[in-house]
Amino acid sequence: NIIAGCNGIFTSSDNGDSWDHVLSGLNLSGMLAFANNGSSVFAGGYDGVFASRDNGTTWTGFNNGLNNLTVKAMATNEPFVFAGTSTSGVFRTDMNDGVWTQVNNGLTNLRVNAMVICQSSIIVSTSGDGLFISMNSGDSWTHIDMGYTFSYLDYLSVSGQTIYAGNDWQLIVSRDGGVTWAE
Repeated sequence: NIIAGCNGIFTSSDNGDSWDHVLSGLNLSGMLAFANNGSSVFAGGYDGVFASRDNGTTWTGFNNGLNNLTVKAMATNEPFVFAGTSTSGVFRTDMNDGVWTQVNNGLTNLRVNAMVICQSSIIVSTSGDGLFISMNSGDSWTHIDMGYTFSYLDYLSVSGQTIYAGNDWQLIVSRDGGVTWAE
């Protein structure tokens, strides 16, 4: 299935030729992020996190312990789901229990814009303090010195060891998992 969000959630089982608007179990006013692991899909937005265990057909609230319901970024790294929030940093839960715990040790900015998994590390971009990396499933975070003054990074994408980070006017790339960066 393909899953997309915009004024709700839409699914396609025919590679995007047709789409179904999914409403079952959703109370979501705005979709900002998706993460998946197998048939489990997690959607984050202005109303917290919703989980689907059937490729997006039905959804349930997944917010126990999540004290900031504006979720801007999501990622999965077995067995965890991570949610980056607008003002409360990063939360982590086991994929099955749905009890969120705040994991911000070392983050100097709790406004998370984007999040990716690169190999087994988690990288987040913040509003004002650049990038942070966790190599221990969010237990602690270290600021990434990119050698540039990019403090507002809104977008992250990863392919293998290559990480792309940027905003509306700049793009930087790391080809070694975030160790070195170039424009």
